[in-house]
Amino acid sequence: MTRGFLPALACAALLAGGSPPAVLAGDELQALTLGEAIDIALRNNPAIAAAEGREAGAWAARDAAGAGLRPQVRLDSRLGHVSEVAEMSIPGAPAVPLGEQDTWITGATLQQLLFSGGRLSAQVRQAGKGAEAAAASLLRSRQLVAFGAERAFRLLLAAQEETEVAAKNLAAAESHLRVASERLAARAAARFDVLRAEVEAEEARQEVIRADGVLAVARALLLQALGLEGGSYRAVSPPPPASDAPPRPGAEALVAAALRLRPDLQGLALQVAAAESGVRAARAERAPNITASADYLYASPESQTVFSRWSVSAALTLPLLDGGSAAAHVGAAEAALFQARAALAAQQRQAEAEVRQALARAATADAQVLVAARRLSQAEELLRLAEVRFSGGVGTATEVADAQASLARARHGSLRAGAEQGIAAAEIALAVGTTATVTVAATPTGAGADDAGRERSGGGSR
Repeated sequence: MTRGFLPALACAALLAGGSPPAVLAGDELQALTLGEAIDIALRNNPAIAAAEGREAGAWAARDAAGAGLRPQVRLDSRLGHVSEVAEMSIPGAPAVPLGEQDTWITGATLQQLLFSGGRLSAQVRQAGKGAEAAAASLLRSRQLVAFGAERAFRLLLAAQEETEVAAKNLAAAESHLRVASERLAARAAARFDVLRAEVEAEEARQEVIRADGVLAVARALLLQALGLEGGSYRAVSPPPPASDAPPRPGAEALVAAALRLRPDLQGLALQVAAAESGVRAARAERAPNITASADYLYASPESQTVFSRWSVSAALTLPLLDGGSAAAHVGAAEAALFQARAALAAQQRQAEAEVRQALARAATADAQVLVAARRLSQAEELLRLAEVRFSGGVGTATEVADAQASLARARHGSLRAGAEQGIAAAEIALAVGTTATVTVAATPTGAGADDAGRERSGGGSR
């Protein structure tokens, strides 16, 4: 995932058109630490806002599903006017009006579901598990955004250091070119040595241009990861890991931790539970429904046909023939359950593969850091000896130029290895689901949250 990231940034800079300077002389760069970068990303990245919106919608859907478990009260009020009032005529008696020309009627209805065979409570549990799954998805989104911010931060840090190294290499190459030119003028060196020094100087200038382009791209990638439209930041190197840090756990321990801790796996497990509740709700469609209701009607003014009254009733609804609708709903719910279980199993295998791959990359990065450190030490010693030989008239300018080129490559290799090591450590944390810099979502997940959700929804067995 991280191998060759700096060359990739360089290619992106070239494809973007030219090699823009890293920063103009008058620009002011704001210092940015790793923790600050992650905090900014968690506040501004639109992926977080989208996940929060999905979670809020899921909890609202759970509350809407639970509304059917609570009493429903409806109030209707209307004012009616008729052009002509009907009358009842009895021979030998005055006519009796059957109504009033203007009548105000207000009705209140109280309704409560008593029994649904567990269908409604299963729907509430299904919606509640879906809401908890959305909360787990939000936590995973926060972890992904935090990892993206850390990766972009470390790329910018490496690009800054490469720019500084390229500038130092150019200064050393130009200094060596001046010395070689002076020795040529004094007839103490050959023209070939000067040409070789000129080639090294031009290569160093090309490296500076490439490093500037990489730095410009790294800054743009950081702004994207932070969710910002503009700004100029300078990455501040984080402190090195403590020397007494505990050793990295083995693959099996990390895989077990990932299967237990990763929010995306928890979300898929909750989706399986939601699908199981969906199957129970679909099977309960064949069960009878019992509903109790009470009505009160107020009429003003009262008449022979419209008058104030109250009533209480109970209704029993038993589906006898639905044309196969209930069976189709059960089949669809069972298919959704099968898909949810398959998705969970597939993601568990994917999580295990991600952990093992992250461990392999981390081991490679650790080895590269050690090799790069030895290579850098050897290149520095080689340049020192070449300069001593050149000063004593024993060595040639070509030896010094070659040693400087080797040192430049060693410095770049050391920077890349260090950046890859930091990103590899972040990848392990992401694969396990234990990114330490991520704030835990406020909405709880798990059995406790489900109990709280049922309490909020007036849970029961209806």
